[in-house]
Amino acid sequence: MGSLKLNIAFTLFLLALSACATRVSPQQSAHRDVHDRLLYEISVTAPGTRSQGWRGTLYAPDGAPIVLQPGATIDTNVGVFVGVPCQNLWDVCGSVHEETLRWAQEHDANVILGQEPWTYRVFVRAECTRSEAWLGQLVRADQQIAPIGDDLTTAMGPFVAKGGALAFGQHGWFPVSWPSPDPGAGHWPCQERQGLSSTDNPRIGYHASGFDPDFTLQFVGADIIRLVWNDSRDRADFPRPAPILPAWNGEIYNTRNTDHTLRIEIRHVPCRSSAQASARSDSVVVTIDGRRLQGCGAPT
Repeated sequence: MGSLKLNIAFTLFLLALSACATRVSPQQSAHRDVHDRLLYEISVTAPGTRSQGWRGTLYAPDGAPIVLQPGATIDTNVGVFVGVPCQNLWDVCGSVHEETLRWAQEHDANVILGQEPWTYRVFVRAECTRSEAWLGQLVRADQQIAPIGDDLTTAMGPFVAKGGALAFGQHGWFPVSWPSPDPGAGHWPCQERQGLSSTDNPRIGYHASGFDPDFTLQFVGADIIRLVWNDSRDRADFPRPAPILPAWNGEIYNTRNTDHTLRIEIRHVPCRSSAQASARSDSVVVTIDGRRLQGCGAPT
């Protein structure tokens, strides 16, 4: 009798252990509560086919989706999101995190892992405070994937499970390529809650980018030129001068700040790089501190 009780107890233990070890748990909400708001969502479209793509949506605090014009950006506490036009079914497009976009351009983004739909969502809690927390959820075939175990390969690239005993910070699944978040009131939408409206955010009037080596160039409003380079490790703003009009069809901008000198040569000739799906209107050469970077650009 004692042996039978022991076997039953051992069997129940194994069943409990098996339940804890499973990765997929449709019941598990990864500790999300009613106070969390949906910040971002990206879904795999036409999964399991050659037309498989990704569509990303960024949401305002009132729940309304934000439509980013091609090349426009929003700098949030979890990173910069870029507006990417949806031109083909298989494109990675919509509002896309700049590091997700970079990963997709450097790898085979069309990772076929069956025909089940994939969705990734980021929720935010205690927004615009130093206690800000982010919850990342992965859903496959309408089932949440429990954030346990090693890195996970998905149809949207590799993800890593994050978390800890502290209430703030990252919890759940996050793309391996994303940087650590920057909590507080320094980015959108927190400025709006400090008295700014969306119309006060300067418009991105021009956007250019290049790869190998990579850079991103933006004309922000009427007065600022912004450059990101060196694998996104360096970022600087420059005063925007009046353009020099050369003999060829285009413009030259020479400017500097306290740390760097910058020269921009824009030629109005069609340009297309291997990492871009369609041609852009301009060929762009950026020279930062004597280092030459070449890419393609267009007004936004």
